[in-house]
Amino acid sequence: MYVAPMLLQKIDQPISSNNYICELKIDGIRLLLSTVGGKVNLYTRHNTRCNNQFPELLSTEIPDETILDGEICVTDQQGRPCFESISRRFQTSNSKKIANLSDELPIQYIAFDIIKYKGEDVGHLPLLERKELLNKIVMENSHLSLMRWSEGSYSDDLFHLVTHQDLEGIVIKRKASSYQIGKRSWDWKKVINYQYDEVLITGIKKGEPGVLIDFPNGGSAGVIEFPFPKKERKALWGLIHLLKIREDDKVIYLDPQLKIEVKSRGMTKNGYLRIPSFHKYCI
Repeated sequence: MYVAPMLLQKIDQPISSNNYICELKIDGIRLLLSTVGGKVNLYTRHNTRCNNQFPELLSTEIPDETILDGEICVTDQQGRPCFESISRRFQTSNSKKIANLSDELPIQYIAFDIIKYKGEDVGHLPLLERKELLNKIVMENSHLSLMRWSEGSYSDDLFHLVTHQDLEGIVIKRKASSYQIGKRSWDWKKVINYQYDEVLITGIKKGEPGVLIDFPNGGSAGVIEFPFPKKERKALWGLIHLLKIREDDKVIYLDPQLKIEVKSRGMTKNGYLRIPSFHKYCI
């Protein structure tokens, strides 16, 4: 039993208002947990069934014909969600490897909403009423965790904490909001804790979006896979003939003279910038 989850709009700064609540944005994978005929099924936001990858959750006891919305994550030694670790769990299909990873990388499912309860659609209820219902279910079940939340007036304080702890961001939700299936709504907003770095452009991929970048002190910073804004992209292509040093079938390699600032979601374990995107040219 799958429904398309409600999605968030992105804003740059927290909203401080008691008409909202605020929550941590967990660096994991969005997951719908549903029960039909006494059996648990797990679905990503894109309707990918992933029962095999997370067998620990298949024994979860919640009422039949119920759908929970939440985030599944793996935490590091400091207790912070690690996206690379949950991605490793998600991408593993071999049953023996999954069994080993269950001990090495234990998962946690953090529920933050309920869409259906005992066959009844509850998405029309205000968010805080759904939270009360969800609290009753999760409190009775040791396999789940409940997303903690604070009054929206504390959103600035929460985001300040997030930036100092290098966490992903915060989510701000209108207290009276309904659950809007399949819609990206302004009732739910996210503020991402972006990291900003100066890097050098070292190449451009052919046939697909992709700009190779290095750190100024040496070493690859990764690849910008999102296209530059139109004006900045035009400026970059205007400089290629001046900076090109060689090319092959896949890449035009450039003399690393052009410095840009990128925003990203921090560093991967391999030392690359995670999901970097163009922010501005450095003069």
